[in-house]
Amino acid sequence: MKTGTDNVTASPPAAEPDVTIVTVMKIGSRFVGHYRKTLVRAGVIFLVLGIAVALIIPATYTARATILPPESNGGALSSLMAALPMAAAQMLGGSGDSKMVELYVDIAQSQSILSAVLDADYQGHPFRRALCGSGDDPDWQLMENIRESFAGSKNPRTQLVMFELSNHDPQLASGLLNEILRQMDSFFRYRVATNENVQRKLIESRLSEVSDSLKLSEDMLRQFKESNRTTFRSPKLMLEEGRLMREVEINNVLYVELTKQLEFARISEAETMPILNVLDYPVPPERKSGPSRALIVALMLCIGLTMTTLYICFRSLAPSRARRLADRVLNWQYEANV
Repeated sequence: MKTGTDNVTASPPAAEPDVTIVTVMKIGSRFVGHYRKTLVRAGVIFLVLGIAVALIIPATYTARATILPPESNGGALSSLMAALPMAAAQMLGGSGDSKMVELYVDIAQSQSILSAVLDADYQGHPFRRALCGSGDDPDWQLMENIRESFAGSKNPRTQLVMFELSNHDPQLASGLLNEILRQMDSFFRYRVATNENVQRKLIESRLSEVSDSLKLSEDMLRQFKESNRTTFRSPKLMLEEGRLMREVEINNVLYVELTKQLEFARISEAETMPILNVLDYPVPPERKSGPSRALIVALMLCIGLTMTTLYICFRSLAPSRARRLADRVLNWQYEANV
């Protein structure tokens, strides 16, 4: 005898609906259609806000200078490292010959160069006065602002070095970059030269002493010969003449040798001396480099629509005070939209 439960069969579980792109687009379309007035109002508000922000942000101008690639020989690098102040040397660390461009950038940003730039003249006053926003900014803050607005790069195809400096004033941007280049050139010509020509100066000093000794010994030999026409008759005079001739010969040999060493030192100094070869000096830029006002407006519009969408979805979780303020701004009719 069969019971009533024998004919009952288990029904298969219901299949979960597939979430496809089409489904998501339909849901999004219904959402936009239902809350279109709120979204349009939010879009207008954030569009106006984005335009206001884009107009308030001051324009930035970038001055550029092109420099021929430096000679990456070990002598020039050693000369630069020896001449750098301690702070800049610590900042550079262990640079190799392949990092001459980075070395140029670090020299331009060093305290030694930037402190001289702040003291330099710009339109009748030091650059320090033109850069002071509040009027009493310390020098370290001004130097840090210059470092943040300064950039250096190398073109991988032409190997040219590009220096860039940005500022809200195009005249000040080009003036600052020109002064940095001038201070770097002065650094190479005097500071590096002071470290490189020590040996040459020593040789020049010694050569001057030997030249004076040679002239003195030649004069003494000339006077001796003029006073003693027949020295061969006196052994004493012959010995004195031989001594004077040896002094002249020794001084002459020293003079010739030191002259050779001086020429070698000059050649070595010229080979190891780094030179700043500026191809294009910076001029006041006519077109601004930033910010992109269209990008600011588009970004503000996207942020506004995203925030409005999140507010609609999670309105119930917002604090009551914030909810009342947002409803008033968006002209929200919550009861009508439910």
